[in-house]
Amino acid sequence: MAFPYKRRRFMSIIAQSTFSFFACLFFAIIYKTPKSELVACGITGAFGYGAYYTYYVNTNEPMFATFIGAVTVAFIAKLYASSRKLPVMLYVLPPIFPLVPGANIYYAAYGVIMENIPYAVANGVRAFKLSGLCVIALLIIFSIPDEIFDIITGVSRFNIVEKEENNSIKN
Repeated sequence: MAFPYKRRRFMSIIAQSTFSFFACLFFAIIYKTPKSELVACGITGAFGYGAYYTYYVNTNEPMFATFIGAVTVAFIAKLYASSRKLPVMLYVLPPIFPLVPGANIYYAAYGVIMENIPYAVANGVRAFKLSGLCVIALLIIFSIPDEIFDIITGVSRFNIVEKEENNSIKN
């Protein structure tokens, strides 16, 4: 009897990741990401939100799940940026969108409007914590030197510099 439940959970994770892919893809279009990088933004968002949702479904702990999702987004974004030699923020901004605690910010504002201050403060603090965890995760991954990601992706910065020097010598 446990099998159908696990299958349903797995299908839910796949569905959430698919929706996240399209959300990040469309946000990247709004953000005017180059067309060749739209799918990469969608894939990064799908894996990031997939990691978040998988952890959240299994533990019901949104704080660490957000951290795991943001670490996944930052790591994959650094890999894409290293392999394609483009700015890393191109791959971070659209995919981090599903992890932003927008509902908590909304409920905090709603609590203020309805004059339910404890409710507003609780949701505001939670939104601040979740946003802070996203920032900390990005800082941790961005503090890893780019050379390590170059090794992982098989791209060498020195070959690019040598080719440019050889071209300038020939000219």
